[in-house]
Amino acid sequence: MSLDLIRFATPTGFAWGVVQGDEVSAPDLWHNEPTGRLMARSLEELKQEWTSTPVRNHRLDQLELLAPITANQQLLFQLGNYYSHLREVGMPAKPRPRNVIFSKASSSLAPGHGAIARPADVRLLDFEVELGLVIGRPVRGPQRFDAAGLPGVVRALVLVNDISARDPQIADGQYFLSKSHRGFCRVGPWLHVLEVGEWERLWPLRLRLWVNDTLRQDATTQDMVHLPHETLSRLSDAIDLEPGDLLATGTPGGCAVRAPRRCVQQVLGLLPSAWVQAAFVGAQARSGRYLKPGDRLRSQVLSGDGRSICGAQELEIAG
Repeated sequence: MSLDLIRFATPTGFAWGVVQGDEVSAPDLWHNEPTGRLMARSLEELKQEWTSTPVRNHRLDQLELLAPITANQQLLFQLGNYYSHLREVGMPAKPRPRNVIFSKASSSLAPGHGAIARPADVRLLDFEVELGLVIGRPVRGPQRFDAAGLPGVVRALVLVNDISARDPQIADGQYFLSKSHRGFCRVGPWLHVLEVGEWERLWPLRLRLWVNDTLRQDATTQDMVHLPHETLSRLSDAIDLEPGDLLATGTPGGCAVRAPRRCVQQVLGLLPSAWVQAAFVGAQARSGRYLKPGDRLRSQVLSGDGRSICGAQELEIAG
């Protein structure tokens, strides 16, 4: 049996518990532990601690939920990792694009519910539902992973929404600041800790996101450009990974951002860059696809047999 672990606020910091329907069973042992300490334990060790130590039971709807990734962990994101998203932003799919990684600031972490504040200077606020992989053991030095060995390094799955401010992203030509505003890294509601053999049974996973009850993103992980084991191998060539670090594996098509038509691209190519940026932002803003105050977002990750496995995110854009 797998475990769903949730993090919630307490008077002395935070605690972890196991989600069981509408209830949360929280061992006294799991207080103020960063994500990495829990993820470094095997599923069997977590179950043993949960069943052999005193627990406190809570109503799920009475808890103040926190992002299940703590601020000390690395937040790594893949760029353009679904063919459907490459098409909508006008990027060629052949030859296969390089595996590009960016990070988010830890201060952008927030739970998978509640209000998102749109910065005053942002007109193009976008959404990106993603599957998150949570590391379960140290990866130090170059290593090569295959699909069969992935469960040995990935401890849990989690639902992620990579909220993005497109206009500063376009103007600045970078991702870190435009995607790192406070509250822009929405993670949770809980970590789905994998049991032996479950990864193979779950694959392919399906990502879905609705805006105001309209389905905007709907694709499976079979649409990925770079599979998780390939990405973890590539990361290990350059950086160390620690238990609890997050890898968000990209978003499928259906985001608000779109590439202009080819004829428009040709015309814009003749104009100064400042004019191009202004024209692009103006056209995108008029599309009506971007998030506005009062919009509601709902997203989920489904297993191959249609089960929701990481809980559902419920977000709205603050007025």
